[in-house]
Amino acid sequence: MMKYRFGPSGGHGGHAFEDALPGDTVALETGETASLTGLIGVRVRHADRIDAVSLVWGYSGPDGQAVPAPTELEEPHGGPEGVEELFELHAPDEWITVISGRYGQTVDSLRLETNLGRSAEFGGKGGDHAFQYDIPAGLKLAGFFGSAGYLLDALGVILSPAVSAPETVPESSKTPARKTPARKAAASKPAAPSEDAKAAKPRKAAKSTADTATPPAEDAPKPKRNRKKAAES
Repeated sequence: MMKYRFGPSGGHGGHAFEDALPGDTVALETGETASLTGLIGVRVRHADRIDAVSLVWGYSGPDGQAVPAPTELEEPHGGPEGVEELFELHAPDEWITVISGRYGQTVDSLRLETNLGRSAEFGGKGGDHAFQYDIPAGLKLAGFFGSAGYLLDALGVILSPAVSAPETVPESSKTPARKTPARKAAASKPAAPSEDAKAAKPRKAAKSTADTATPPAEDAPKPKRNRKKAAES
């Protein structure tokens, strides 16, 4: 699965971590398969700073009942202290759109916002630096990475294409639009092109500034053939 990493924001302590991307399906002990429902929550331990953070994924079995996600997907990053809170999401209709906060030597505060306008704040009021990660349409939060020890030292986000929306590639990952060559005029012995044909050139596709990918530029106009007959002698 394609993924994009942004960050991390925070200090330089702790041990590096990176979440594994969730699979679309997981095998159950019964031999049956459970399907990914989506991100259903973010679990945070906090006091005056962020102690630990982890994502909570939802899976459903063949009968539609919820089943536990693989433990490696929900491993907390940080220490065991602080108050634990769960910010629940109503998947698949609700998802995280903004992750922001403040940091100094560690991550001091964390704020989560969703597409439905709901939000939650964790941590204290400290931190000399602000950070913010906006998740554009077409991408979704797929994991966290950064560093942690007794506290959450640094936090970055991992994004992947959303299934239910057209893929939106961040500016840093975009590639130039393709050029479409002009078609050649079909003729065995073409006459000299007219002045209008000489002026016609293949158009280049402009670089996209929109969220979605830009389709290839249209074919350039065919050069007009000179159909004038030779003057009678």
